[in-house]
Amino acid sequence: MLNKNKVLPLVLGLALVFLLSSPMAAMNAAVIEMETVTQEHPAAADLEAELQAEIMAVQEEFQEQAQDLDPEQDAEQMQQLQQQMQQEAQMIQQQLSDDLMEVIEPDLDSFREDHGYDLILIDAAVVSGAEDVTEDFIEYVQ
Repeated sequence: MLNKNKVLPLVLGLALVFLLSSPMAAMNAAVIEMETVTQEHPAAADLEAELQAEIMAVQEEFQEQAQDLDPEQDAEQMQQLQQQMQQEAQMIQQQLSDDLMEVIEPDLDSFREDHGYDLILIDAAVVSGAEDVTEDFIEYVQ
C-alpha cells in the first residue's frame, strides 16, 4: 500500500504537469517601454518641473545651513547635512515617480481596454513574444 505522504506530492506533481501542458486560451498581450512612457507622458513635464523646483528648494536650504559652518571644523556636520539633502531629494523623486504612476496606470488601463489587450507588460519583464505598443500608447495619451 502507498503511503499518503508519498501519494500527495505525486498527485500534485501530475496535476501541475497537466495544467502546464494543457493548451490555454490565446492571450493578447502587449509590452511598453516604461522609461519612454514616463519621459513622454503629458504629465511627465509638469511633474519634472515640480521635481526640479522641490530639489532646488532643498539645495537652497542646504546652502543656507552650510554657510554657517566652517568646512574644517564642522566637516562631520557638513557631511550629515549633505546626506540629509540627498535623502530628501530621493524621497521627493520617489514621491513624484509614484504620482506619475498614479496618472499613467489609469491611462494604461483605458488603452488596454480600447485596444483589446488582455495584458500590458513592462519591457523589463518580457524577453520576447509581445507586441511593443509604446508609441501607440504615447499617441493615445497625447
